Amino acid sequence: MSKHKVHYGLVSIITTLIISLVVFALSNLSINKASATDFTLDITDTLIELSLLSSTISLDLEFTNGSNTAFTTADYNVAVGTNNTTGYYLSMSTNTNQLTRTASITDNNNNTTTPTIDPIPLVSGGYTIDSFKNSNDTINKWGYSVDDTNFYPMDDTRNTILNYNRSSINKDTTTITFATKVDTTKPSGTYTTNINFTVVANPTPLYYMQEVSTWCPTLTTDQTIEAIDTRDYKTYYVLKARDNNCWMTENLDLDLSTNQILTSEDTDLNLYGSMGYDNNNGYNCSNSSNNCENGTISWIPERSIIPSDSLNSTTWQNDNNNPYSWQGIEGECPNNPNASCNDRHSYANNYYNWSAAIASNNSSSYTANNTIAANSICPAGWRLPNAASMTGGYEFSKLLYEYGVTNNNTNGTGYASGGFSRIINTPLWFVRSGAVNGGTLYNLSDGGYYWSSAVISSSYAYYLYFNSGYVNPAYNYSYRRIGFSVRCTAR
Repeated sequence: MSKHKVHYGLVSIITTLIISLVVFALSNLSINKASATDFTLDITDTLIELSLLSSTISLDLEFTNGSNTAFTTADYNVAVGTNNTTGYYLSMSTNTNQLTRTASITDNNNNTTTPTIDPIPLVSGGYTIDSFKNSNDTINKWGYSVDDTNFYPMDDTRNTILNYNRSSINKDTTTITFATKVDTTKPSGTYTTNINFTVVANPTPLYYMQEVSTWCPTLTTDQTIEAIDTRDYKTYYVLKARDNNCWMTENLDLDLSTNQILTSEDTDLNLYGSMGYDNNNGYNCSNSSNNCENGTISWIPERSIIPSDSLNSTTWQNDNNNPYSWQGIEGECPNNPNASCNDRHSYANNYYNWSAAIASNNSSSYTANNTIAANSICPAGWRLPNAASMTGGYEFSKLLYEYGVTNNNTNGTGYASGGFSRIINTPLWFVRSGAVNGGTLYNLSDGGYYWSSAVISSSYAYYLYFNSGYVNPAYNYSYRRIGFSVRCTAR
């Protein structure tokens, strides 16, 4: 037990877990856990007590006779107590997204090195425990769960919030379940990675994206906060902009998965049962009413997101009506490609064609100019901006005009003096992410492309475009099959 006095309003403990995956050619299945260790900090009348398993957790895998794959899970319990009346939050992060093993290699000069080899990457998107066990896509992958049911990849660009308690509590236990599945192509050995757990007492208030209608009106103009998307516990920077609305200032990074059900409780799903917005689009309703009144709309994407290293003309089809998405290049910073990327605002994140952006498995019902898509993959309470020329439209134009990027808040094009610097820097942080066409990424670090909710025809939709010398926030349209970035604005 150790005690330390410090004098900060924000109080935190950081500790590191080493996950150890032990792969045997043939063995008994066992999960080994170490005894609990307590760490206590006494900090200017605020007490945080963190109880956790000691520094390792082991997942042991067995390949039984006749089986080519093995699957296992292991639980890791973290207990937190604090007397601080504003509570605490618990998060975890990783410096790498891979489990790896080390090998001892001696060269001709008798110099020995121990490189990491045979990486096991994280899963792509969300999986239920049954789909994790049974899907071919999860072979030689690992992930985590906070409910022992839905498994996700960790994010090495941001902390993953595991628990947020808004009041003092004697003991609050969070169980994190780690899972992995490997096949016989992986050599026997021990595969490891490090995970950092952070506990912060007296925290800056945490916000949830899905509660935006509650907290957005309380923010002051130009205030930036971080908010958590409850669908995957990723955090996003959000700006209370000068147009009096809240905008994301990071590109959306939601990994669509055929194994994850999105619902109107967590996703921008508002319309069901007219113009083909029903089973044809992959939607379901929790009750039998024609328009799903008082019911919950759900959507299962027709296909999962394409992993970073798998983009090609086969995985991404030139399709104007069916959804395609791609994870992008991890850690890519298109606005400053020659420098290290140390600010999440600048990440490219994911790319979506228009059908994926509007959460539809078949968007062929949208054909008329200036029609606005009813749904999107934005969090519940958010939506795609409207770039069309109608009441409530020109939203990109209005935002950029308020920050001196352009001289026109309707359909004008071109920068105001200094406009390019303003669009890519604080507080807007738009990114020159490029675009995906026919399975190829184009114009990375040259052009920024952002989908709008507005339709121009059965093949085209409106979008925001900019590069270093030109900006067009309205009346710009592209094939719906192209993969662009997504920025959401509050409803």
